[in-house]
Amino acid sequence: MRAPTTSGDYPLGRRLVRITAALVLLGAAAAMLFWQQQVRYGEMSLAGTWFDLVLAGSTHTNRDAIYFSWTGGELIGLRNTWECTVALLAGPLLGIGAVLLALTRIPWHRLVTGLALALVLIVAVNQLRLAMIAVSLQRWGMDGYALSHTVIGSIFAIAGFVVAAMVFLKIAGASPTGRHRPAPHLG
Repeated sequence: MRAPTTSGDYPLGRRLVRITAALVLLGAAAAMLFWQQQVRYGEMSLAGTWFDLVLAGSTHTNRDAIYFSWTGGELIGLRNTWECTVALLAGPLLGIGAVLLALTRIPWHRLVTGLALALVLIVAVNQLRLAMIAVSLQRWGMDGYALSHTVIGSIFAIAGFVVAAMVFLKIAGASPTGRHRPAPHLG
């Protein structure tokens, strides 16, 4: 006796587990967006661990802001707002992962590996973007901020998202040999 199937030869139990896991991923995406303020606190805390390497003087973080000396020696703060949080980039990746998990037969290990790497890339890109903005602000004042934040930073974030999504899809969709496998005989 064979197990009940949904389509082809895919057991219903496995499909239900994948759909449940996909719903968990969607829940994580929603939670990340709902609690984006806490995500921003974490982002700036992470920035505080390494911004001393690229900024002149010391840095201090407080919630969603990092403080450092400006060109005149005074402290200035750079705040990570809800429009600039990594949550806005990571949420859609989690959503894509959820859809792929629920609607495809991509092996779990490839999907999770690709998604994890894509999320790490998104965090790294956003950290580099924040550092670029801080360095520009420190060196060139508000003129540096305007260019690095609104133009270059936006392009950098979008390009980083596209690369992360491509890496995710490449890892999730590639077979271990890098070639497509033939469909199994159903007979």
